[in-house]
Amino acid sequence: MASHLSLDTRPATPDTFAMINWTAIYKVAWIVLVALCCVGLVCVFLPKCKQLQVLQETKMERVQKNQQMEEDTKVLKIKREKFLSDPAFVELTAREKGMKAPTDILVKRVKRKNLTDIDRNRNR
Repeated sequence: MASHLSLDTRPATPDTFAMINWTAIYKVAWIVLVALCCVGLVCVFLPKCKQLQVLQETKMERVQKNQQMEEDTKVLKIKREKFLSDPAFVELTAREKGMKAPTDILVKRVKRKNLTDIDRNRNR
């Protein structure tokens, strides 16, 4: 069984140490290179991801605004049709806006002053 294990009893040469050092240096260099590539990719794509998120939020806001405007447009179209076909709706809307018909009689209420106030004004 001892024959399976082979121990290198040769003395270490400077070439052997140089190979070991270069191998370790290559491994470390590749690890550093991969890490730098990963950091570079993150630095390149992270701002783009944030920009994409902002654009998506803006898009959602505009979609909601468009939907609201479409609903408002539908309501206005219905009102326009009522204005063209329903005289009672026209009159009701005009009265809600404070308009009066030419046949309406306007009455203005005046507050009465106390008689003592009137008497004081006469005595002056």
